[in-house]
Amino acid sequence: MRDYISGLSGGERSFSTICFMVSMWKAMEAPFYILDEFDVFMDQANRKASHLILNAHTRSQPEAQFIFITPLKLDSIINPENAKVLR
Repeated sequence: MRDYISGLSGGERSFSTICFMVSMWKAMEAPFYILDEFDVFMDQANRKASHLILNAHTRSQPEAQFIFITPLKLDSIINPENAKVLR
């Protein structure tokens, strides 16, 4: 397993981490969920996929507050009606 993980690029590791974190979030409840610079090393395809996964999870937890911080452009973000994007 260690050899497989070391063969992943930084973006692939970041995407795997997002998938793991969302699965952990589904197993627990919290009032706040915060990710900082989670997509910095991802390519455009993995970045868009991670945004879709995160948006789907935010819609499944309407009572929680989510804060996602990224220094990158937000062109691929789908704006749900209950979200605010600050630039």
